[in-house]
Amino acid sequence: MVDQESKDFKPVKWKMGGNVTAEHVCANVRANASLPYDSIGYKKICICASGPSLARNIKKIRELFLQGYHVAAMNGSYNFLIENGIVPYYYFQVDSRQGVNLKFIDNPDSITLFIIASQCHPEIFQALEDKRVALWQVDNYAGEGEEIKKHWPDATRFGGAACVGNSCLNPIFAMGYRVWDLFGYDGSVEDGKRHAFPQEQNDGDKIHEFRFGGSDGKVRYATGTMAQAAEDFVPRYEMFTALGIKITMHGDGLTMDMVEAAQQRIDQRAAQPKELHAKPTIEYVPPPIPRRYPMNKAHFVLWKWEGHIPYYAEDVNLLAQQIDRWFGGKYEIVLMTDDPLDPDIDGGIRIEEMPTAKFESGRDWHRLAIFSEEFIDIIGSRFTSMDLDTVITGPIRDLLEGEDVPFKAWKDPNRDQYCTSLFTMDTGAYPHVWYAFNEGKALALRQAGIYGGYDQAWISYALPGAPRWTKADGVLSFRHDILNGEDLANASGENLVLPKKTKIVNFHGKYNPRDQAVHMVMPWVEEYRYCSPGITEA
Repeated sequence: MVDQESKDFKPVKWKMGGNVTAEHVCANVRANASLPYDSIGYKKICICASGPSLARNIKKIRELFLQGYHVAAMNGSYNFLIENGIVPYYYFQVDSRQGVNLKFIDNPDSITLFIIASQCHPEIFQALEDKRVALWQVDNYAGEGEEIKKHWPDATRFGGAACVGNSCLNPIFAMGYRVWDLFGYDGSVEDGKRHAFPQEQNDGDKIHEFRFGGSDGKVRYATGTMAQAAEDFVPRYEMFTALGIKITMHGDGLTMDMVEAAQQRIDQRAAQPKELHAKPTIEYVPPPIPRRYPMNKAHFVLWKWEGHIPYYAEDVNLLAQQIDRWFGGKYEIVLMTDDPLDPDIDGGIRIEEMPTAKFESGRDWHRLAIFSEEFIDIIGSRFTSMDLDTVITGPIRDLLEGEDVPFKAWKDPNRDQYCTSLFTMDTGAYPHVWYAFNEGKALALRQAGIYGGYDQAWISYALPGAPRWTKADGVLSFRHDILNGEDLANASGENLVLPKKTKIVNFHGKYNPRDQAVHMVMPWVEEYRYCSPGITEA
């Protein structure tokens, strides 16, 4: 705004007024206090698994039930709650086996909505044909997502887990419940009891001793399945807590031990000075899942999709030639693409359709899906991911296989994070990177300048502390290490020469290895990209 006398600009502060006073508003609240209406608010739910502590918390569940909480049951907890005068509003089931689960629904109540996974045996749906039923699309096994997509193309697919108690949390969140009281999530045996009620089907499972927290930790007894479910619950607890869900755990057991430790980490981080939060990371990184199959050959994963920089079949085929020239071992190349029918892709390259359903066009989240366990059967037990703007200039087998770690990536030369132009990992070792993905959180990290990129921002946040390749390993950035941050037009002297012992050059950013201008200034780029006869390692 211009001051007419001085002709100088002066800031103007606007103050929003109101059409009533605060005293008037408060008087209305007092006048309406006696009205007989319920207030709207967050939806609340009791989620009841089958652990032993469920039995001694029936009174608390009934109390919350009478306060208006909905109650969700699963497997045997359904009949147990009905026997104790509590009719669950929901029943969840994912178990696909025949002849095992009918007893859980032998007394179905007409009030209950039975949320049944489409992977369950048809006998379940037949037993509930006159009841309230909703289909639950659980994408948990190799090929299951594609099968669901064939028959229910518009249905929401939810990530699954090893047990129904963990799997049901995703749809409960999607249905709008924001206050959760969890019962029976023990994860261990109590006084010799595995469940709150007799359940013979798992009685043959061997019980092991677990001591969470080192030699001074509490001793718990659990089957392997129980312990796995307890461990899998923790990242879900942290994820949903971060999303604003109020979670209250009722009971005792291995799960509660792990949750208590996780909450302590969350509280400690919240108490730290803000300056220590410059590089936030996910609160709990689960230990890597062991490699499921032995490696019988290397797998290289390349990516081609319609993004802000177009890539073509030639780019794929040329990088495949470079891998063949410099790897020196048994391998297979898998192309993840949104154009699986491209006829110009070399016939020796296996083509897989890239998962794109969750992501907006132009945002490079696509690589995250490869962290899910289902890709073990699609790709193999271990793989190396490379961008198409990569040039290989020397032997890479020792570089990629020399350190047998679950995950390793190239260090971004410009900031303290990974750059996903190059990474290698055991497939399915860290599925939480995919299951816990939150696009809003990832964009916030990027927009705040904490991390750069898209998928690499989330991976750096969700999987901190993994080993990284640097220039010392022979992995270079064209822009940073070759041009030293200068424009191509200013390159001279040593900047024109490929440094000795270089194995990989990544062209992330402004320049591309197919650019004619790059070839004119630095002929070696074209020579290595096209595997010209007579080239030798740098």
